[in-house]
Amino acid sequence: DVCSSDLYGGTYRLDCPSTLQIALRLMQECRQGNAGGQNFSTFLRNRLPQVLLILLLALVVRVGFVVASPDPLEETRYRPIAVNILEGNGFSSDASAPHSPSEAAAPGYPLFIATVYAVFGRSVSALTLSQAVLDLATCLLVAFVSFSLAPGRLKNSSALWALTIYGVFSWPTIVWVARVYAETLTLFFTMLTVALCALAIREGSRYWLGAGFACGL
Repeated sequence: DVCSSDLYGGTYRLDCPSTLQIALRLMQECRQGNAGGQNFSTFLRNRLPQVLLILLLALVVRVGFVVASPDPLEETRYRPIAVNILEGNGFSSDASAPHSPSEAAAPGYPLFIATVYAVFGRSVSALTLSQAVLDLATCLLVAFVSFSLAPGRLKNSSALWALTIYGVFSWPTIVWVARVYAETLTLFFTMLTVALCALAIREGSRYWLGAGFACGL
């Protein structure tokens, strides 16, 4: 199937799969703004008890998994780099001198580990608990994206269901929180990118810079 468009003329000619047509329709709805003047901050204020309850359940599930099933692996890809950064040995995975620069991992997650270690001490439990808290922010981003894309009459229920499904029932993400994996941080920045894209489509181009920055991270 071929999609063709006249972007500069403002007209579109589509011979596309229905899924692409749906995506274009959702983007157009985002451009038109929230139906009935609804916005996510108003939703949070109006549904604050429900949102807090779901977030509390999400936190309990994640912390429970961290405590009941600690990371069984002696992870050697990310943590040595974080320790070397803190000890002034540079971005290296070597356990001893000369601490040659490493290409074992991209810098984002080791820097996150180094930050947690610097604040809370070099504890895997502190790291995984920090990931549990970070994943709560991802829960809210998932809810925001769902709220942004849903039709006006479904915005509130869509956000609540998205928050519940990701927060309580998305078991792969809950398992990753309790492991020294980059997935939790990656999910956060992925959802932040999507959320900023939704804002850019609706509010204006100033959000595209933030979306690109989050995507790069």
